[in-house]
Amino acid sequence: ASWQQVASGLYIYPPAQASTNGVLQISLGYLRFIPMLVPRAFTAEKIGIEVTTIASAGGGARLGLYLPHTDNGPGELLVDAGFVAMDDTANLHEVTINQAIPQGLIWACYVAQVAAPTVRCFTSLSMLVGLSTYEPNSENLCYRSSVDTFTGALPSSAVSDKLSGQGAAPLVVLKAA
Repeated sequence: ASWQQVASGLYIYPPAQASTNGVLQISLGYLRFIPMLVPRAFTAEKIGIEVTTIASAGGGARLGLYLPHTDNGPGELLVDAGFVAMDDTANLHEVTINQAIPQGLIWACYVAQVAAPTVRCFTSLSMLVGLSTYEPNSENLCYRSSVDTFTGALPSSAVSDKLSGQGAAPLVVLKAA
């Protein structure tokens, strides 16, 4: 039935886990993993993020998607969408992926490379999947790698023992084909 489909052209966002949004220039080389709950399996035509202030020449970010690990944290790489230049205009920057997306939890990934733009982020309140400690007043909206050297392709799997909760989550979106 058509009501069971993710309609063509619709955008899928991370869950409404924040009461406010803002902007942030995220440090170079750190992987940020953002949980996304997918209501139905669908094909994503594009992945994107809103740039509010452009990066200096040659700057941008690499975007991708990860499947959940058995602990529900980020696991194996589903798709590396490649480097997206974000040094020309401030708007929604998208790249074509034409990727089958399974129903359930997936992890969007963002890593600034070369020079960091300022991007739209969730900035407060949260409910992050899989924190290892009880943090009732936490404002952890995503995971961040403790390693800041990611400059090329995304790793084939998330380095789960090197992740920590972080307060600002880049607002990565998927567009249905």
